[in-house]
Amino acid sequence: MSAGSLRLTAVLDALDRASGPLKKIMASSKCLSSALQEQKAALARLNAAQRDVIAHRQQQQAI
Repeated sequence: MSAGSLRLTAVLDALDRASGPLKKIMASSKCLSSALQEQKAALARLNAAQRDVIAHRQQQQAI
């Protein structure tokens, strides 16, 4: 085996070992992104409900 071939094999082996953890990081990142989007939507719903409650209270006080 020549030195160039051995070096190429070593580089490819290192890439194979690094790709597993990188795939896990990408999957975790996608999961986190999805969870953040869900939380943002929930917060928007809560803010809308809070605005409705405030508007209702203001109407009750005006009566």
